Amino acid sequence: MLIVVFMLITLGLTVSNYPVKGETDRCILDGRKYDVGETWNPTLQPLGTMPCVNCTCLQGGKVECKSEKCPRPDCPEPEHPPGQCCPICIDYANLPPTDQVEEDNKNKEPQPGCKFDGEEYEDGEVFPSNKTGLRSTRDEQCVMCVCSKGHLLCHLKTCLPVKCKTLITTSDDCCPRCGEMYFQDELDYEDYLDSVLSDPIPKNVSKADCLAMGYKENSSSWHPVVGAFGEMKCITCRCLNGKVDCARETCLRDDQLPCKKPRLVPGDCCKTCNKRQKHRNKNRRKTKKRKNRKKKDKSKKKKRRKKQPTSSVGEITTGMRNKTKVYPCLAKKSDRFVYFEEKGDSMILAFNSPKDYKVEINTWTVKKGRLSEVVNTFMSRKDFLNKYSYLTVLGSTNKRRYKKLKKKLNKTLSRCKTKCRKRVVIKIVNKLKTKKDTYSGKCGDGGS
Repeated sequence: MLIVVFMLITLGLTVSNYPVKGETDRCILDGRKYDVGETWNPTLQPLGTMPCVNCTCLQGGKVECKSEKCPRPDCPEPEHPPGQCCPICIDYANLPPTDQVEEDNKNKEPQPGCKFDGEEYEDGEVFPSNKTGLRSTRDEQCVMCVCSKGHLLCHLKTCLPVKCKTLITTSDDCCPRCGEMYFQDELDYEDYLDSVLSDPIPKNVSKADCLAMGYKENSSSWHPVVGAFGEMKCITCRCLNGKVDCARETCLRDDQLPCKKPRLVPGDCCKTCNKRQKHRNKNRRKTKKRKNRKKKDKSKKKKRRKKQPTSSVGEITTGMRNKTKVYPCLAKKSDRFVYFEEKGDSMILAFNSPKDYKVEINTWTVKKGRLSEVVNTFMSRKDFLNKYSYLTVLGSTNKRRYKKLKKKLNKTLSRCKTKCRKRVVIKIVNKLKTKKDTYSGKCGDGGS
């Protein structure tokens, strides 16, 4: 358990360093200065020195912290000496005489403990308490205390939501936990050691996933949990192709926020504006949008265009008596027609350029709202007009916008691959700015 906690503390410390102004060859971490090349074990108050974390000062004032990986002990009951990172095996039958060690221990001054509410606590001991002056502000908060060099330090801890069958409370934590997480005898403890030290990989875990307080999926993000301090809201960790990258969130200054008096909400990292101020800003944006819409509507009314007939691929007749053939004509600065049709289990997107001999047709097979297969084909304009006479003409576009659409489609579909939803394609097609076509019997761009 401590191994995982130390690893999470390392992730937090990795990003909490700042170069000293005027001293590019020194580092500062938690108020202490270090020379380039210097290595040390960081101190996290009030827990003390972290023996499993080694930090090094690099050029440019950067601090790099790494956690030590412990080998698996070859004994049923490994010991964890104070000040050391990894558990070790002690052969009590072949121990050397300890007279000199005992004399050395006598010369050392023991750290003072703490007395509280009739109980005595050793230095460094962490325990929950509901008899302090601290009062929780929410239901999911409780009080944790630690004895540090004779002084009692207490703070509020926010408990994470737990979903399990049985809840238990322990002597070292005020938050309830799942009963399945704790071992009842030595056999359970050995199983726990096996799971922590051997790092077994479940069957459904890929090489791109990360090991951090359990296995995290690739591209997932989370806030690390550090011991009695709970979830670190200001640090966000991400799993990127098997590597964990953690960064401290940078908060905006008060003068950069859109309100005069931003407040820090309990459980959040940065100050934010309250709901009333947000609503005021939203209302201002809405009024601006309404004014812009009214201006656009007025301009549209001034530029009244002739109503075009129902768009289709082939020719159109103007009436029963006068069967005049009408064809769609390309708009100005356009060189191809765009057709799109969504029909049940398929979607079709086609591009017909009068200058080219062939028509490009993209067909997607849709299953349960997702794209399962895509087929790109080309055929002659004559065959296209005969086979796909039911397609809807969206309008016309030019070569530049066509290339931009194809590039965006390929990039988006390559990310989600077989899990793409059909609305992804529809959204991209809707963003294509097509121009309205005119219809005439003299123009044969779309029909011949």
